[in-house]
Formats: sequence, C-alpha cells, structure tokens
Amino acid sequence: MSISKSTSKLRLAILSMVLLLGFSTTANAAIITLTPSSSALNVGDIVTIDFVISDLVAGAAPSLSAYVVDVLFNNALFNFVSVFSYGTDLGASLNSPVENIPPLILPGIVGVFDSTFESAAFLDTNQPASFTMFSMIFQALNVGTGGFTIDTFMSSFSNSDSTGLIDITAINTTSVSITNEVSTVSEPATGVLFLTLVAGILAANRRRRVS
Repeated sequence: MSISKSTSKLRLAILSMVLLLGFSTTANAAIITLTPSSSALNVGDIVTIDFVISDLVAGAAPSLSAYVVDVLFNNALFNFVSVFSYGTDLGASLNSPVENIPPLILPGIVGVFDSTFESAAFLDTNQPASFTMFSMIFQALNVGTGGFTIDTFMSSFSNSDSTGLIDITAINTTSVSITNEVSTVSEPATGVLFLTLVAGILAANRRRRVS
C-alpha cells in the first residue's frame, strides 16, 4: 500500500512536535502492554490488540500528552485491518483531529500518532494511571506464531508539562498463534446422528408395511 507524501510529511511533523515537547530530558516512566483479544486463531480470524500505557500517576504528573508509535508485526502471518479506536484519556472527551490522519502503513509496520489539546494541569488531574491509548485490528493470514511489539527507536511519548519524554521502562509484548483447524463432530454427537438415521429408516419401513 502506497503512502502519500503529505501523510509522511505530516507524520514527520508530529514526531518532531512530540520530540520538541519533551526535548529537555527524559523524565518519569511508564510501561506499555500489548493485550490481544485472543492468543489462538484460525486462518481468517480477526484479533484486536490493545496498546495500554500504565505506571503513570493518577491525579498527578506524569501524564501523557502526545505519542508517535510504530507497531511491528509479521506481515506474512497477519494483515493490518484498521485502528479500531483511540482512547479518550488524552483529555476529557478528546476526539483529536490528529486521529483523523490515516496511519502510516508499511510491510510489517503501522505508525500511529495522537496529541492532546488539553493543558498539563487538566491532564495531571484527570488522566488515569493506566489506559488504552489505541487498539488495532489484524486478520490471520497463514499458520504460525507471530509477535506484536513496538519499535522503541522510532516511538516517542511526551510528558504533559514538556519537561521531557516519558521513559518506557518495559514493553510487555504479545504473540498470537494461528492454526487451520477444521471443526469436527464429536463422537457422542456422531452416535446421536446415527441413531436418528436408523430410527428414520425403521419408521419409513413401518409406513410402507401399513400402506
């Protein structure tokens, strides 16, 4: 899938903004956890991956104000479908215009970005210590086991008060297994079907004799 030059330039501008917001030093810390809706799929199934940030401080700094995240996945096993939803915890009811920008899609990479328009004081007071930043939908393509993670070199998370970038101290990645199992009828169910068939044949024979 080709990426327009305007989208790439806009993404670069947002990345620069995130870096500038937290230019001085790396400050505070957080953890990123990737949580799948299912860890076992069949070919063709859909899985939703939630990207959760935690270990912030509820009602106080640090708070997250902006992020640029490059998600890495095995494109031989999975096909990116869409960004299912963005969380609203970058503000009270944020549907940031930034969220309308299409994600950057490359083979095995999806880049997403979001930014708040709320003040640092508002975020520090209202942002929870843990929340889902965004969720992505993928479709299983082939049999195998594939992981999902974040490119730490290309991803950035800005502190609300611009004193520095939030240091991601741990990324809890996830993997999903894909099989191509064919549903089979259990033995008890097979027995019931057989008995039903026999009963039907006997009933038909009785009707013939009566007639």
